[in-house]
Amino acid sequence: MGFQVYDNITSKPINTPKSYGKSIKPSELAEGLARFFPIGSPIPALLSESDGTPSHGLPHDTLIPLLKAIRSEIAMIREILAYVEMRMVGGSLLIIYEADWEKAAVCRSRSILSARRMLRGGERRV
Repeated sequence: MGFQVYDNITSKPINTPKSYGKSIKPSELAEGLARFFPIGSPIPALLSESDGTPSHGLPHDTLIPLLKAIRSEIAMIREILAYVEMRMVGGSLLIIYEADWEKAAVCRSRSILSARRMLRGGERRV
């Protein structure tokens, strides 16, 4: 579980080495997920150089739907793999998401509209 999360304040990635993922214990999994999916908050107005740029995490109202969508997609992958006869020794999951607040909000709006169209049309993704 090596990963990087973009920091909107410094415009640089925050790197977490693969060794972190290999050493993490089950009791620390929530902390690991919080590092990968941090909840952001606006920078306090007290800072003189503050321009309203958010911290490195996404806002709660953008992050929660994103996490629900990822969970749904993973459930679909598991469901499909349940029907495949194979022997798997190991595997990885690559998750990429938009860290910029404005761009993520636009993506969220598009995915909501797409989901509504699918529900109205009775489409079922396979």
